[in-house]
Amino acid sequence: MTTPCNPVQQTFQNTYQAKKVNAFDIQKGVCITNFEECVKAGNPAMESYPRQCRANGKTFVEEI
Repeated sequence: MTTPCNPVQQTFQNTYQAKKVNAFDIQKGVCITNFEECVKAGNPAMESYPRQCRANGKTFVEEI
């Protein structure tokens, strides 16, 4: 599987070759690395202090 944060390093000439080796589960989106990117991607900010945002199983804390 390939995601924006963890791309597959192998390149295939076409989708047929990728499917032959089960390398065709592609997730599109953005790689979220901090609180601001998390909120900008549409994830809610938790009402805590400092605020937190959760995306892709990770929690990002707002820097104050």
